[in-house]
Amino acid sequence: MNPAGNLAGVRAGVLRNSFADELVRREYPNAETVYFEGEAARIEAIAALTEGSIDTFIDDGILLAGEIQRQGRSPQDYAIVPDRPLSCQYYGLILPGDDAEWTDAVNDFIDRDRTRQIRRTWLSDFFPAAISTLNACLK
Repeated sequence: MNPAGNLAGVRAGVLRNSFADELVRREYPNAETVYFEGEAARIEAIAALTEGSIDTFIDDGILLAGEIQRQGRSPQDYAIVPDRPLSCQYYGLILPGDDAEWTDAVNDFIDRDRTRQIRRTWLSDFFPAAISTLNACLK
């Protein structure tokens, strides 16, 4: 059984040509898909959700939480469901294998004190959810 039910009759917003789009088409074919595109897609989707023109918006949970925060909206006004992820997709960074300077620049950026502060400021609230997601995906 799908963790969020079959979504029959649910107006589900997704970013066109995204992994969520593929997931909805594959796992929730009975959902009424509403597409959002372009640079302002998440902004428009959250507005549509708030206005009630869509019932849900399906996207990466941490990006949703970050967009809600960026817009100055209250996280308590929204729920990210289900408790476990709909999918376990791992993302990485690929670099040219023969470009040590570029690799060093990325590693230097990741390891900077300023970057650590940014991670603490912006991601510390999301850390428990990230660990929960990781645990669910490893099971």
